[in-house]
Amino acid sequence: MYLSIVDYCWNEILDEIIVEVPLRGLPLSRADIMITSKYLKMVIKPYVFECALYREISAEQSRVELGDNCARFILKKMKPEYWGQLTSEAMKNKKEFQKIKEDAVIEYQQLEKAREQKNRTQVREGEKQALNELMRIEGCERDRIAREKKDAGDRAVKELIQFHENEKKRKQELQVRIAEAKKLAREMSEGRLSDNSPLGPKNTAAEYSPSSRIVTLEKPCELPVRESNKISVNFTPRVFPTPERESTKHEEEEWLSKQAEYRRTVMKRVVAGGEYSEQEQDPIWLRGKGDSLFRAGDYEAAVVAYTQAISLNPKLHSYPFAYCVHL
Repeated sequence: MYLSIVDYCWNEILDEIIVEVPLRGLPLSRADIMITSKYLKMVIKPYVFECALYREISAEQSRVELGDNCARFILKKMKPEYWGQLTSEAMKNKKEFQKIKEDAVIEYQQLEKAREQKNRTQVREGEKQALNELMRIEGCERDRIAREKKDAGDRAVKELIQFHENEKKRKQELQVRIAEAKKLAREMSEGRLSDNSPLGPKNTAAEYSPSSRIVTLEKPCELPVRESNKISVNFTPRVFPTPERESTKHEEEEWLSKQAEYRRTVMKRVVAGGEYSEQEQDPIWLRGKGDSLFRAGDYEAAVVAYTQAISLNPKLHSYPFAYCVHL
Protein backbone atom coordinates (compact mmCIF):
# COMPACT_ATOMS: atom_id res chain seq x y z
CA MET A 1 0.00 0.00 0.00
CA TYR A 2 1.45 3.33 -1.11
CA LEU A 3 1.18 6.64 0.74
CA SER A 4 -0.06 9.57 -1.36
CA ILE A 5 2.01 12.74 -1.52
CA VAL A 6 -0.29 15.72 -1.11
CA ASP A 7 2.11 18.44 0.06
CA TYR A 8 3.20 19.42 -3.44
CA CYS A 9 3.15 22.92 -4.88
CA TRP A 10 2.63 24.29 -8.36
CA ASN A 11 2.60 27.47 -10.38
CA GLU A 12 2.02 28.39 -14.00
CA ILE A 13 2.94 30.80 -16.73
CA LEU A 14 1.22 31.29 -20.03
CA ASP A 15 2.68 28.22 -21.76
CA GLU A 16 4.07 26.08 -18.89
CA ILE A 17 3.01 24.42 -15.63
CA ILE A 18 5.64 23.82 -12.92
CA VAL A 19 4.91 21.19 -10.25
CA GLU A 20 7.32 20.52 -7.36
CA VAL A 21 6.91 17.21 -5.46
CA PRO A 22 9.03 16.47 -2.33
CA LEU A 23 11.02 13.21 -2.33
CA ARG A 24 11.00 12.68 1.46
CA GLY A 25 14.78 12.21 1.56
CA LEU A 26 14.61 9.06 -0.60
CA PRO A 27 17.28 8.32 -3.25
CA LEU A 28 16.56 9.70 -6.71
CA SER A 29 17.38 6.38 -8.40
CA ARG A 30 14.27 4.81 -6.89
CA ALA A 31 11.87 7.27 -8.57
CA ASP A 32 9.63 5.83 -11.34
CA ILE A 33 7.99 8.61 -13.38
CA MET A 34 5.28 8.61 -16.07
CA ILE A 35 4.15 11.72 -17.99
CA THR A 36 1.23 11.67 -20.47
CA SER A 37 -0.97 14.34 -22.00
CA LYS A 38 -3.50 14.33 -19.11
CA TYR A 39 -1.88 12.34 -16.31
CA LEU A 40 1.21 12.52 -14.08
CA LYS A 41 2.53 9.75 -11.86
CA MET A 42 5.66 9.31 -9.76
CA VAL A 43 6.30 6.26 -7.59
CA ILE A 44 9.09 6.34 -5.03
CA LYS A 45 8.42 3.59 -2.54
CA PRO A 46 6.59 3.80 -0.20
CA TYR A 47 5.15 7.04 -1.61
CA VAL A 48 3.18 7.79 -4.77
CA PHE A 49 2.13 11.02 -6.49
CA GLU A 50 -0.49 11.00 -9.22
CA CYS A 51 -2.47 13.78 -10.82
CA ALA A 52 -5.12 14.06 -13.55
CA LEU A 53 -4.40 17.37 -15.29
CA TYR A 54 -6.99 20.04 -15.90
CA ARG A 55 -5.96 20.50 -19.55
CA GLU A 56 -3.80 18.59 -22.04
CA ILE A 57 -0.04 19.03 -22.19
CA SER A 58 2.63 18.05 -24.70
CA ALA A 59 4.21 14.95 -23.18
CA GLU A 60 7.11 14.94 -25.63
CA GLN A 61 8.11 18.53 -24.79
CA SER A 62 7.59 18.15 -21.04
CA ARG A 63 10.40 17.09 -18.71
CA VAL A 64 11.23 16.41 -15.07
CA GLU A 65 14.25 17.58 -13.07
CA LEU A 66 15.38 15.64 -9.98
CA GLY A 67 17.42 17.47 -7.36
CA ASP A 68 17.37 19.40 -4.09
CA ASN A 69 15.29 16.57 -2.54
CA CYS A 70 12.36 17.22 -4.89
CA ALA A 71 11.06 16.34 -8.34
CA ARG A 72 10.35 19.38 -10.50
CA PHE A 73 7.91 18.73 -13.37
CA ILE A 74 8.08 21.31 -16.18
CA LEU A 75 5.00 20.68 -18.32
CA LYS A 76 4.50 22.28 -21.72
CA LYS A 77 0.89 23.36 -22.28
CA MET A 78 -0.80 22.26 -25.47
CA LYS A 79 -2.38 25.73 -25.78
CA PRO A 80 -0.89 28.88 -24.24
CA GLU A 81 -3.50 29.86 -21.65
CA TYR A 82 -3.90 30.15 -17.90
CA TRP A 83 -5.60 27.18 -16.24
CA GLY A 84 -6.30 28.51 -12.81
CA GLN A 85 -6.13 24.98 -11.34
CA LEU A 86 -3.88 21.95 -11.72
CA THR A 87 -6.09 18.90 -11.23
CA SER A 88 -9.18 17.80 -13.09
CA GLU A 89 -12.58 17.35 -11.47
CA ALA A 90 -12.49 13.75 -12.70
CA MET A 91 -10.18 12.84 -9.80
CA LYS A 92 -13.20 13.04 -7.50
CA ASN A 93 -14.96 10.32 -9.52
CA LYS A 94 -13.28 6.95 -9.01
CA LYS A 95 -14.44 5.43 -12.31
CA GLU A 96 -13.50 8.45 -14.40
CA PHE A 97 -10.11 8.65 -12.69
CA GLN A 98 -9.53 4.93 -13.33
CA LYS A 99 -10.41 5.46 -17.01
CA ILE A 100 -7.92 8.33 -17.21
CA LYS A 101 -5.18 6.12 -15.71
CA GLU A 102 -5.89 3.28 -18.15
CA ASP A 103 -5.80 5.66 -21.11
CA ALA A 104 -2.59 7.14 -19.74
CA VAL A 105 -0.95 3.70 -19.59
CA ILE A 106 -1.87 3.01 -23.22
CA GLU A 107 -0.65 6.46 -24.28
CA TYR A 108 2.60 6.01 -22.33
CA GLN A 109 3.24 2.67 -24.03
CA GLN A 110 2.67 4.27 -27.42
CA LEU A 111 4.98 7.14 -26.51
CA GLU A 112 7.69 4.72 -25.40
CA LYS A 113 7.29 2.71 -28.59
CA ALA A 114 7.50 5.87 -30.70
CA ARG A 115 10.54 7.00 -28.69
CA GLU A 116 12.29 3.66 -29.22
CA GLN A 117 11.48 3.78 -32.92
CA LYS A 118 12.85 7.31 -33.09
CA ASN A 119 16.00 6.25 -31.27
CA ARG A 120 16.49 3.30 -33.63
CA THR A 121 15.95 5.60 -36.59
CA GLN A 122 18.49 8.06 -35.20
CA VAL A 123 20.96 5.26 -34.61
CA ARG A 124 20.52 4.01 -38.17
CA GLU A 125 20.87 7.51 -39.53
CA GLY A 126 23.98 8.04 -37.44
CA GLU A 127 25.48 4.77 -38.64
CA LYS A 128 24.58 5.67 -42.22
CA GLN A 129 26.18 9.08 -41.89
CA ALA A 130 29.26 7.57 -40.26
CA LEU A 131 29.51 5.01 -43.07
CA ASN A 132 29.12 7.71 -45.72
CA GLU A 133 31.77 9.80 -43.99
CA LEU A 134 34.09 6.80 -43.80
CA MET A 135 33.53 6.05 -47.48
CA ARG A 136 34.19 9.70 -48.33
CA ILE A 137 37.44 9.67 -46.33
CA GLU A 138 38.51 6.39 -47.96
CA GLY A 139 37.67 7.82 -51.39
CA CYS A 140 39.76 10.91 -50.68
CA GLU A 141 42.60 8.71 -49.48
CA ARG A 142 42.41 6.58 -52.63
CA ASP A 143 42.42 9.70 -54.79
CA ARG A 144 45.43 11.05 -52.88
CA ILE A 145 47.32 7.78 -53.29
CA ALA A 146 46.43 7.67 -57.00
CA ARG A 147 47.68 11.26 -57.45
CA GLU A 148 50.90 10.48 -55.63
CA LYS A 149 51.44 7.36 -57.75
CA LYS A 150 50.78 9.34 -60.93
CA ASP A 151 53.14 12.13 -59.85
CA ALA A 152 55.81 9.57 -58.92
CA GLY A 153 55.38 7.86 -62.30
CA ASP A 154 55.61 11.17 -64.15
CA ARG A 155 58.75 12.10 -62.23
CA ALA A 156 60.30 8.71 -62.98
CA VAL A 157 59.51 9.07 -66.70
CA LYS A 158 60.96 12.60 -66.77
CA GLU A 159 64.09 11.45 -64.96
CA LEU A 160 64.49 8.53 -67.37
CA ILE A 161 64.05 10.79 -70.39
CA GLN A 162 66.52 13.29 -68.94
CA PHE A 163 69.00 10.47 -68.26
CA HIS A 164 68.77 9.22 -71.86
CA GLU A 165 69.18 12.76 -73.20
CA ASN A 166 72.24 13.35 -71.02
CA GLU A 167 73.67 9.99 -72.04
CA LYS A 168 73.08 10.78 -75.71
CA LYS A 169 74.70 14.20 -75.32
CA ARG A 170 77.66 12.65 -73.51
CA LYS A 171 78.14 10.10 -76.29
CA GLN A 172 77.98 12.85 -78.92
CA GLU A 173 80.58 14.89 -77.06
CA LEU A 174 82.74 11.78 -76.75
CA GLN A 175 82.45 11.10 -80.50
CA VAL A 176 83.45 14.69 -81.24
CA ARG A 177 86.46 14.42 -78.95
CA ILE A 178 87.45 11.08 -80.52
CA ALA A 179 87.16 12.57 -84.00
CA GLU A 180 89.30 15.56 -82.99
CA ALA A 181 91.88 13.23 -81.41
CA LYS A 182 92.02 11.10 -84.58
CA LYS A 183 92.42 14.20 -86.70
CA LEU A 184 95.20 15.47 -84.44
CA ALA A 185 96.97 12.11 -84.54
CA ARG A 186 96.72 12.02 -88.31
CA GLU A 187 98.17 15.53 -88.60
CA MET A 188 100.97 14.66 -86.19
CA SER A 189 101.82 11.51 -88.11
CA GLU A 190 101.96 13.48 -91.37
CA GLY A 191 104.15 16.13 -89.76
CA ARG A 192 101.86 19.00 -90.47
CA LEU A 193 99.73 20.87 -87.98
CA SER A 194 97.22 23.40 -89.07
CA ASP A 195 97.12 26.80 -87.51
CA ASN A 196 93.63 26.08 -86.18
CA SER A 197 94.64 22.91 -84.33
CA PRO A 198 94.60 22.98 -80.52
CA LEU A 199 98.38 22.61 -80.45
CA GLY A 200 98.96 25.88 -82.28
CA PRO A 201 101.46 26.67 -85.03
CA LYS A 202 104.37 27.13 -82.65
CA ASN A 203 104.39 23.50 -81.52
CA THR A 204 106.46 21.06 -83.50
CA ALA A 205 105.75 17.45 -84.31
CA ALA A 206 108.85 16.42 -82.40
CA GLU A 207 107.44 17.76 -79.17
CA TYR A 208 104.30 15.66 -79.59
CA SER A 209 105.80 12.61 -81.20
CA PRO A 210 104.57 9.21 -79.97
CA SER A 211 107.95 8.57 -78.39
CA SER A 212 107.44 11.52 -76.03
CA ARG A 213 104.34 9.83 -74.60
CA ILE A 214 106.20 6.68 -73.58
CA VAL A 215 106.61 6.46 -69.83
CA THR A 216 109.59 4.51 -68.58
CA LEU A 217 108.69 2.20 -65.73
CA GLU A 218 111.43 1.39 -63.27
CA LYS A 219 111.97 -2.26 -62.47
CA PRO A 220 110.91 -2.97 -58.87
CA CYS A 221 113.70 -3.93 -56.58
CA GLU A 222 113.77 -7.54 -55.43
CA LEU A 223 113.52 -8.03 -51.65
CA PRO A 224 115.47 -10.85 -50.00
CA VAL A 225 113.64 -13.99 -48.93
CA ARG A 226 112.63 -13.99 -45.26
CA GLU A 227 114.74 -16.37 -43.18
CA SER A 228 112.98 -19.23 -41.42
CA ASN A 229 113.22 -19.78 -37.69
CA LYS A 230 111.56 -21.71 -34.87
CA ILE A 231 109.52 -20.33 -32.00
CA SER A 232 109.60 -22.34 -28.81
CA VAL A 233 106.34 -22.45 -26.82
CA ASN A 234 106.07 -23.92 -23.34
CA PHE A 235 102.62 -24.91 -22.10
CA THR A 236 101.72 -25.18 -18.45
CA PRO A 237 100.16 -28.46 -17.31
CA ARG A 238 96.38 -28.37 -17.19
CA VAL A 239 94.42 -30.40 -14.63
CA PHE A 240 91.16 -28.48 -14.61
CA PRO A 241 89.41 -28.52 -18.03
CA THR A 242 88.81 -24.76 -18.05
CA PRO A 243 91.46 -21.99 -18.36
CA GLU A 244 93.25 -21.46 -15.07
CA ARG A 245 92.91 -18.06 -13.47
CA GLU A 246 94.71 -16.84 -10.38
CA SER A 247 91.49 -15.47 -8.93
CA THR A 248 89.74 -18.87 -9.06
CA LYS A 249 92.65 -21.25 -8.47
CA HIS A 250 91.59 -22.02 -4.91
CA GLU A 251 88.01 -22.78 -6.02
CA GLU A 252 89.31 -25.04 -8.83
CA GLU A 253 91.48 -27.06 -6.45
CA GLU A 254 88.58 -27.35 -3.98
CA TRP A 255 86.27 -28.55 -6.78
CA LEU A 256 88.83 -31.14 -7.95
CA SER A 257 89.24 -32.50 -4.42
CA LYS A 258 85.46 -32.76 -3.99
CA GLN A 259 85.15 -34.60 -7.31
CA ALA A 260 87.85 -37.07 -6.31
CA GLU A 261 86.19 -37.67 -2.93
CA TYR A 262 82.83 -38.15 -4.65
CA ARG A 263 84.28 -40.71 -7.09
CA ARG A 264 85.86 -42.63 -4.20
CA THR A 265 82.54 -42.63 -2.29
CA VAL A 266 80.58 -43.88 -5.28
CA MET A 267 83.24 -46.47 -6.13
CA LYS A 268 82.83 -47.98 -2.64
CA ARG A 269 79.28 -48.91 -3.62
CA VAL A 270 80.59 -50.77 -6.65
CA VAL A 271 83.32 -52.73 -4.86
CA ALA A 272 83.15 -54.01 -1.31
CA GLY A 273 86.51 -52.67 -0.10
CA GLY A 274 88.70 -49.78 -0.97
CA GLU A 275 91.22 -51.92 -2.92
CA TYR A 276 90.46 -53.58 -6.25
CA SER A 277 90.67 -57.36 -6.35
CA GLU A 278 91.48 -59.35 -9.47
CA GLN A 279 87.78 -59.95 -10.07
CA GLU A 280 87.03 -56.23 -9.71
CA GLN A 281 89.58 -55.50 -12.43
CA ASP A 282 87.63 -57.71 -14.87
CA PRO A 283 85.62 -55.52 -17.35
CA ILE A 284 83.04 -58.28 -17.85
CA TRP A 285 82.42 -58.47 -14.09
CA LEU A 286 82.17 -54.66 -13.93
CA ARG A 287 79.69 -54.68 -16.80
CA GLY A 288 77.51 -57.20 -14.95
CA LYS A 289 77.84 -55.16 -11.76
CA GLY A 290 76.71 -52.06 -13.64
CA ASP A 291 73.69 -53.94 -15.04
CA SER A 292 72.64 -55.06 -11.56
CA LEU A 293 73.08 -51.54 -10.12
CA PHE A 294 71.02 -50.10 -12.97
CA ARG A 295 68.17 -52.55 -12.31
CA ALA A 296 68.37 -51.66 -8.61
CA GLY A 297 67.97 -47.95 -9.44
CA ASP A 298 71.44 -46.82 -8.26
CA TYR A 299 72.28 -44.94 -11.46
CA GLU A 300 75.29 -43.01 -10.14
CA ALA A 301 77.07 -46.19 -9.06
CA ALA A 302 76.10 -47.82 -12.38
CA VAL A 303 77.78 -44.95 -14.25
CA VAL A 304 80.99 -45.47 -12.26
CA ALA A 305 80.94 -49.24 -12.92
CA TYR A 306 80.37 -48.79 -16.65
CA THR A 307 83.05 -46.08 -16.82
CA GLN A 308 85.59 -48.33 -15.09
CA ALA A 309 84.70 -51.24 -17.40
CA ILE A 310 85.01 -49.11 -20.53
CA SER A 311 88.36 -47.69 -19.38
CA LEU A 312 89.67 -51.25 -18.90
CA ASN A 313 88.29 -52.63 -22.16
CA PRO A 314 86.83 -49.95 -24.48
CA LYS A 315 86.35 -52.51 -27.31
CA LEU A 316 83.95 -54.72 -25.38
CA HIS A 317 81.04 -55.14 -27.79
CA SER A 318 78.03 -54.94 -25.42
CA TYR A 319 77.18 -52.43 -22.70
CA PRO A 320 73.38 -52.75 -22.78
CA PHE A 321 72.52 -50.20 -20.08
CA ALA A 322 75.50 -47.87 -20.39
CA TYR A 323 73.54 -45.20 -22.29
CA CYS A 324 70.32 -45.66 -20.28
CA VAL A 325 71.82 -44.44 -17.00
CA HIS A 326 72.40 -41.01 -18.61
CA LEU A 327 68.73 -40.69 -19.56
